[in-house]
Amino acid sequence: MVTTKEQIILKSFYEAESAIILKSLNNTEVFEVDTSGDIIDEIQGEFLIHLQEHLSERDLLKLQRIQKSLKKINEGGFGVCVECEEDICFDRMKAIPGVSLCITCAQKLEIEKYNKTRTRY
Repeated sequence: MVTTKEQIILKSFYEAESAIILKSLNNTEVFEVDTSGDIIDEIQGEFLIHLQEHLSERDLLKLQRIQKSLKKINEGGFGVCVECEEDICFDRMKAIPGVSLCITCAQKLEIEKYNKTRTRY
């Protein structure tokens, strides 16, 4: 299980990350597509809009994972793999907020997914 000191460090880190994401989402500018130019201008404008939407979705997902982690820290049971119930490494939890699998179980899952997709072809 994660030590109390590690929980405090992670909680502070998650709260800071959450504040950064919320600030960036609130300060997001809306891109306008310039259709008065040629086809290249239109394509570039549409690309910027798509990029902005993708980044916002990614930030929202990260924010949800951070909030899930903060809730687990407050309720207890934080830092335990849902598959094997072993401890999840501190560095992994810091790198991937909301992670629910230890590295061993995550690797097993990836290998299983790879093998399933490989057998289709």
